[in-house]
Amino acid sequence: MTKKQTLFFDLDGTLTDSAPGIFRSIRYALSELGRPDPGEEILRRFVGPPLSASFPRYCGLSPEDTMRAIRFYQRRYDTEGYTENAFYDGIPDLLDALKAEGRRLAIATSKPAGIAGKVFRHFDLGRWFSALYAPPADSHHFTKTQVLAQALAEETPGDRSLSAMVGDREDDMLAAKAAGIDGVGVLYGYGTKEELLAAGARSLVSSPQALQALLLGPDGR
Repeated sequence: MTKKQTLFFDLDGTLTDSAPGIFRSIRYALSELGRPDPGEEILRRFVGPPLSASFPRYCGLSPEDTMRAIRFYQRRYDTEGYTENAFYDGIPDLLDALKAEGRRLAIATSKPAGIAGKVFRHFDLGRWFSALYAPPADSHHFTKTQVLAQALAEETPGDRSLSAMVGDREDDMLAAKAAGIDGVGVLYGYGTKEELLAAGARSLVSSPQALQALLLGPDGR
């Protein structure tokens, strides 16, 4: 892959393993609505896309119940769920290496801006990332494609050929494709090889270490 100077990273499933807090908060929301636990296989599909799309798609909620579920989810996730989260092994080393080589790094996430900011501060992501791009706190229908388009307009308003999007779900790859930049799919997150390839991933990696080799070369530079 051509050396990329500006890299946009997804958050959940790419930088951090956020499943424990997300799963518990979804279960809490569904329980408050009197709905059954959908099981871990379905819960994994929630990580990445907006909740406004996932609750009706995977749990059959009406528009009204979807909004109620989102409020219940936020009640738990915004106070404790976001702390039930950890870096994937090798991610800090990867970010250190990219930063040392002068790459420009930014986050493009589907998390609403308020909670995305809490996660950003909790992990001190400002050590590596110059900017955080996320949907407005009051918007439940803002797509990853819109988030990445805004990020690119601010970070790389000219030539985009030296930019790439790194993520674990189809939303990340579709956003990259729509923006005309390379999409790098990570298989250690919550998406599948088939999902990522179908959405247009240009490259796939199985671990943060493999991602470092792809972005910096086999010798890490």
